[in-house]
Amino acid sequence: MWLKSIICISLILAGLTWGPTPTSIKSLSGPLAGMEFVHITPGTFLMGSSPHEPEHQEHEFQHEVTLSQGFYLQTCEVTVGQWRAFAKATGYRSAAEREGWAFVFVGENWVKGEGNYWDRPGFFQTDQHPVTCVSWNDAQVFAQWASNQGIGQYRLPTEAEWEYACRAGSRTSFAFGNCLSTEQANYNGDKPMAGCRKGRFRQGTIPVGSLGANAWGLHDMHGNVLEWCEDSADWDDRSKRVITDTYKGRVKDPLCRKGTQRVGRGGGWSGHARYSRSANRGSITPNYRGSDLGFRLVMLPSFQRL
Repeated sequence: MWLKSIICISLILAGLTWGPTPTSIKSLSGPLAGMEFVHITPGTFLMGSSPHEPEHQEHEFQHEVTLSQGFYLQTCEVTVGQWRAFAKATGYRSAAEREGWAFVFVGENWVKGEGNYWDRPGFFQTDQHPVTCVSWNDAQVFAQWASNQGIGQYRLPTEAEWEYACRAGSRTSFAFGNCLSTEQANYNGDKPMAGCRKGRFRQGTIPVGSLGANAWGLHDMHGNVLEWCEDSADWDDRSKRVITDTYKGRVKDPLCRKGTQRVGRGGGWSGHARYSRSANRGSITPNYRGSDLGFRLVMLPSFQRL
């Protein structure tokens, strides 16, 4: 015991943290059976992209961010089966079900699909595919239900948490390098990054975890479905970049102002490779629902405030 105390003190003095490595996995049981989370340790990274990165956008302004608290992030996106269990337990009907439509991809365009919702996204799926056609508001209800199960507290990741985990220590366009193959991610392989090879266009989602994980054990951070983040987003005319709200204990931009839009990250099965870059950010209305949009959760211990 005394040895562990000495090591802990030494780590604190060195600015490091005693705790699990980013590859420790926690599997849940009961109503949340099948959900797995990997522990992400605190750290500092460069968020955004360099002006020299191909497809760089102004609102990806590069800056240093320190995450002062560790967290668990779901290894894969929430699945159709997990959503089905939630809907069955609560009787909840998503916005697409209540209003009778969701956006679906037809040809090369997004159209309002009458009768489309999470169990009818316009392409074949099983319970192992990521749930789609759910809004940010829907995701919040799911997270609250998960928190009520008494196995921890759940929420969507902040933008900073999401990008930190997506990069897994990398500084390239993607966690896998500056090119992204369709063996590494599910996106529109007809639209790769400039100078990179074309690949498959699967025209729909694939089961979560089908493709390789990044260095921290996370699957589908690039492609498959665009993922909701917790932050509100707005365009600030002074800086021409997305400004986001962040949680206490994390860096907050001094220009931050409350917005009605929410942030989507990671690109989806229908998007060009550039939309799946680690730094790419999208601003989306919280009631939007489309067949390329889903989410994954952050888990915190029950005693830790959200």
